[in-house]
Amino acid sequence: MTFHNYTFPSELLQLVLKSAELRKQFAQTSASVDKRGEDPAENLELIWRSGLNALSVPQAYGGLSNGLVGFAFEALTETIINIAAGEGSTGQIYFVQALLARQLFSPYIDLPETTRQQLAHEILHENVRLVSSNAEAGSQAPAISHPVAGGIVLRGTKTFNTASGGARYAVVGHRLEGAEGFHIALVRLDDPSVHLHNDWDNMGQRATVSQTITYDDVFVPDGWHAPLSSHVQALLGVMGFVMHGALLLGIGLGGFDAALNYVQTKQRVVSSGAKLTSEDPLLRLRVGDLSIVLAAAQALLREAARAVEAFADGDDVSALLIHASRAKVASIEAALKVTNDLFEIIGARGTASSYRFDRYWRDARTFSVALPTDLRRLAVGEYELNGQALAMNFAQAFQGRI
Repeated sequence: MTFHNYTFPSELLQLVLKSAELRKQFAQTSASVDKRGEDPAENLELIWRSGLNALSVPQAYGGLSNGLVGFAFEALTETIINIAAGEGSTGQIYFVQALLARQLFSPYIDLPETTRQQLAHEILHENVRLVSSNAEAGSQAPAISHPVAGGIVLRGTKTFNTASGGARYAVVGHRLEGAEGFHIALVRLDDPSVHLHNDWDNMGQRATVSQTITYDDVFVPDGWHAPLSSHVQALLGVMGFVMHGALLLGIGLGGFDAALNYVQTKQRVVSSGAKLTSEDPLLRLRVGDLSIVLAAAQALLREAARAVEAFADGDDVSALLIHASRAKVASIEAALKVTNDLFEIIGARGTASSYRFDRYWRDARTFSVALPTDLRRLAVGEYELNGQALAMNFAQAFQGRI
């Protein structure tokens, strides 16, 4: 199931179309990626070679972005949907990379020019990847740093470190002693004071290698850490919700594609008198129902992505949050419905372990509970009834504390 009514400028359109081709390619190996549960390095190299990472790197450093956090966000959202439809874990790693790059190159982050230039070169020319090291759910040692001569020393444990099976840097959110607000530090994962726990063994999104990481008095030199302003923190949080929705919708679309391919290849029928899949009224009913649910969620995501792209300093971020919340919840519900109901389409033979059709539900269910969906419903309800969005601490949300 695809939509082709793209209206992007030529350069962006070419990247979106490349992601659509990668979607088909990744779908061919998706089951084996899930079975291995290892970093999907081959997929991520293809993404790098396709030039998709340039969407989130400013032109001044060799990328395509104008430097604004929301640059070409609708096009980026479409690429995430396509990549995730091909393979869910790859989609999650890709969107984390894009979000972190936009954060690090934001004009609101006080990183020196030399650091920005090095990061851009490594991302664009060396396929260097980034880890979002924020979550502290289940951690007994919240991350904190203190200043020393020439930098800071970071200590603490982070959970759910997506992409840590093959990344070079972790972008570690933490508190800096003596400073207000949230702070980030760029930490090399090959530092001897960084300990990877190799404990990721979840039922879904298995190849994200979202293991626990402990930072044991890691020295981070000046120029590789910075405060995170509340303004960009809020905007990145909203963007994160849209990207979450894009990932889940992509997983749902991937399951839908796989189910259709299966029944059309096998010519499965369930209705008496039907000889072809295309003639079976019950299958047509099921397929039509799921197609409608997916299309509705994608329409909401596109609307939210366009709103992010149009957002300007001084605009009301709370209204944008409601846009993103609606789109995320609709995408979660669509993904869970499709990945559950696809078994009514493929039938008992399709439950054979060799097909691994269950991976779509496992992936969708695993990521759907990363942040409480009911809080998004509550926020939308508050907005509709009282005209205001519930206040949200994005730093705490992405640390898994609310």
